[in-house]
Amino acid sequence: MAIKITTHNLPHPGAYISPNIAAEASLFLTYTPDFEMLGNFREKYKHKKKLIHIANGGSLSSFYAFYHSFLDVSEKQVYFVNTLDPDYIAYLRNICDTEETLVVTVSKSGENTSQVEGTLQFSDYEMLLVTAPGSYLEAVGKAKGWNILTHPSIGGRYTGLTEVNLLSAALCGFNVQEIFLGGREVQKSFYEENDIYKLARSMNILEQQGFVDCIVPIYSKFFCDYYLLLAQLCHESFGKGGKGQTYIGFEAPEAQHHTTQRLYGGTRSMAAFFVGFESSASELITTVGREIAELPYKSATLKALDGISLQEAMRFEMQANIDEASELKVPTAEIWLERRTYRSAGEFLAFWQLYAIYSSIVREVNPFDQPEVEHSKKLSFESRLRYKQPK
Repeated sequence: MAIKITTHNLPHPGAYISPNIAAEASLFLTYTPDFEMLGNFREKYKHKKKLIHIANGGSLSSFYAFYHSFLDVSEKQVYFVNTLDPDYIAYLRNICDTEETLVVTVSKSGENTSQVEGTLQFSDYEMLLVTAPGSYLEAVGKAKGWNILTHPSIGGRYTGLTEVNLLSAALCGFNVQEIFLGGREVQKSFYEENDIYKLARSMNILEQQGFVDCIVPIYSKFFCDYYLLLAQLCHESFGKGGKGQTYIGFEAPEAQHHTTQRLYGGTRSMAAFFVGFESSASELITTVGREIAELPYKSATLKALDGISLQEAMRFEMQANIDEASELKVPTAEIWLERRTYRSAGEFLAFWQLYAIYSSIVREVNPFDQPEVEHSKKLSFESRLRYKQPK
């Protein structure tokens, strides 16, 4: 596994116990998407300049991470719709011409009322649906004559390496096969003792000791948008039965200007996962001109910054916080990815998938359901029915 994990001030994880999940639930570990089909769709819609991606939860979070990770090479401008905010939807309709925009709407069950309402706001656009056979959304799509792709029998938050999230990534021109291969390499280790498993076991012990929060500063402007995915995987998978920790991802080093104060100076209930890259594609070096080199700066002069690459500067920022956390006995993990590549994007996604499932298993909760979420959806629809009743 290319991801390197080092822990500090974490309890020993204990003896290894092989994880056990139902065969149908583990399908995401062996599923292979239809890359030829994805390539065909990319070619078919290459003339579209804009993409509106309508989705919630797992149908959104993985592609959201991929898109922002490779925003600099995307062939399309993407707008995400995970809201019914009328001002935002009106704004998108105003800036997205129907001729140059493709709408992709994704929902396994097709039952999410806000998903249907949001989709209908773009009925006059070219539409591509991803949903399960027999769903309400499929019925709408058939009646409207829209193109429909079959959603695999995998729960939304574990569909990052399937057509559910790779379709829009392919439409953007991303190398989805490399993303998949990176993730699959990590997934292959699921039934082996590995560092992700040990980390999940140790964090469960910490929770029992009162450490109920975990911040995840991500030292990358591009990868920091994994925050949605990691929060969903952790909260929906093992935040149930009166158990589970809070996981919040942040862009770093920006997080050093707000939340690390909470980490070091607040209630001792928080752990941290620091995420960084060992190298970068861009070799930018700070040059301090002769005219300012001798100006006093902190305990030295500005010359101290001369010749240091920004990659090393980012490493120094992250390492300083790891060191401070270690000195203060704050439970931490440092997670290092090799560099920003399609493979590392898949690896990081699979890291959180495995972490969420291991964390669920050790807490003896089902990693694949979300009972409270489903109940709130039911209540939301009932409110609409009451609103439509005669006064």
